[in-house]
Amino acid sequence: MTTRATISVLLGVLALTILSPAGVTADYTILYLEKGDYFEWHPRISDNGDVVWMGRTLDDYEIYLFDGNNVTQPTNNDYNDMYPQINAHGHVAWSGEDIADFEIFLYDGSGISQLTHNDYDDEDPQIGDGGHVVWTGCGPPSCEVFLYNGVSTIQVTNNLEMDLEPQVNVDGHVVWFGCDTSDCGTHGDGDFEIFLYDGTSTMQITDNDFYDGEPQIGDNGHVAWHAYPNAHSWPRIFLYDGADITQITTNDLDARNYRLNNNGKVVWQECDTSDCSQGGDGDYEIFLYDGSSTTRITNNDHHDEQPTINDDDLVVWYGHGRYPIWQDIFFYDGSTVTQIETNEPAEGSLQVNNGGYIAGLGGYNLTPQIFIAVPCSADNDNDDDGFVSASCGGDDCDDTNPNIYPTNPNTYCDCEAPNPQGTDETCGDGIDNDCSGEAEDKDQDGDGSIDEACGGGDCNDENPYIYSTNPNSYCDCDDPFPQGTDEMCIDGIDNDCNGEADDIDLDGDGHITAACGGDDCNDNNPDVHPSRPEIPYNNIDDDCNPKTPAYPETANTMAASHGRSSLIGSGTLNSLALLLLPLGAVTVLRILHRKR
Repeated sequence: MTTRATISVLLGVLALTILSPAGVTADYTILYLEKGDYFEWHPRISDNGDVVWMGRTLDDYEIYLFDGNNVTQPTNNDYNDMYPQINAHGHVAWSGEDIADFEIFLYDGSGISQLTHNDYDDEDPQIGDGGHVVWTGCGPPSCEVFLYNGVSTIQVTNNLEMDLEPQVNVDGHVVWFGCDTSDCGTHGDGDFEIFLYDGTSTMQITDNDFYDGEPQIGDNGHVAWHAYPNAHSWPRIFLYDGADITQITTNDLDARNYRLNNNGKVVWQECDTSDCSQGGDGDYEIFLYDGSSTTRITNNDHHDEQPTINDDDLVVWYGHGRYPIWQDIFFYDGSTVTQIETNEPAEGSLQVNNGGYIAGLGGYNLTPQIFIAVPCSADNDNDDDGFVSASCGGDDCDDTNPNIYPTNPNTYCDCEAPNPQGTDETCGDGIDNDCSGEAEDKDQDGDGSIDEACGGGDCNDENPYIYSTNPNSYCDCDDPFPQGTDEMCIDGIDNDCNGEADDIDLDGDGHITAACGGDDCNDNNPDVHPSRPEIPYNNIDDDCNPKTPAYPETANTMAASHGRSSLIGSGTLNSLALLLLPLGAVTVLRILHRKR
């Protein structure tokens, strides 16, 4: 059964509170979890302080997890694992490729389960504190919502419309936005509405002519979303409290990046004029709705963006606090705005848990890296070297490394210039330049073998598969192949020292050439492989399957096979166009509504 909520518009209740930044304080210490050379993105933090993110390795994205003490890598494969989410128990859900499409995976702290096994794309997973996992499964002609309840999977929606970006709360209640007809395209006759599944039945919360999208749900059942009245307007933010709908923003200003906590409070950024674009006369400010009135938290001349909020109503965001192109972190505790000094540029993707811990993306050495901001306590000595972090009032300039402290006799690691936090290890000087605790230990590729320039046996310290004790003679730093050679087929040897034998893929399409026992029938064309859909009658065996129609029949043969004297006026070409149209529509919509 489908029911609808009533709606009331919140007007004239803006409680304006102007707060100025209190400056840099010692309320937090910043810990960088990784300082590698690869690209990191999409950090998420749980209430117990675990942090998960996706990191780009040499070949693909993998999942990384910080458990409060160590960073581990739950995934290690040859395909992309992306957009992880984490719950209060440290369980992680993400979307990973299985060659042909994306599937949903779940890590429970000890092992990985693959929740989906199908022929279409499963993406945008969310995991609740109750262990429920929800996601979108997309295949022609629509996208549907699926829910894993910890034991089995149910299909929440089953229609020909688009149902996108589901969210789930602790009780397994699911919210999403879906098209109310078969066409929500630019010239379609439908629009998107908000739907709620309570574990038994589905309720349509909205029923209007707006574009309602990207809903969020709290553990108390409240739902927040945005809506575009028309194609030329800025979005409005709405809140459903279980009975009624309230329109929180009522003007024609750009309001975006809203976040809902489990108390039903909503925080967002909003332009203070009609133009916050580059070169515009406005900037974004932070606003908070507490269930009855709205507070303007910031009022300044720089952009304040991407706010988040925890269940203690602590609001965190980043703003251009020091330089026009750099950002710092700010937080609002209900009365005061405080700026956290991070000493690094470009913080973003902020999340705050219910303990006040903040996870985000920082620009360590101008390379995006994951950090966690830890609230200061009476004794903040995170690396246990006997010295309190400088950001918490102590004198330890790097509280993540026990070998860096103020009285270290090694000048590279004594918190004084010119190298207060170490540098790259230099071979031959007998000094622990990188403050690792050991001199002459350069192992740039992390294979456990020291660079031969530092007295070790690694002849190629940029390739982790080439080291002195490698049992593969091509990669063991001995002649005649100290650094590998071209890969050779069917000899069972990793000739090129890339970590895998017989893996020739000349065209880079992810499929091994048939000459090496793979399934790529044409390794000189990246558009030909078994995962490629066959384009009928184009003279190319696109999918490496000779049974599919790659070569054209004569006109008379095609006409006869369709029971016609000719193809003129037949439905063959029309049917093909209609078949391909939904595929394009699905792709466009998924690109438009992919998560920020």
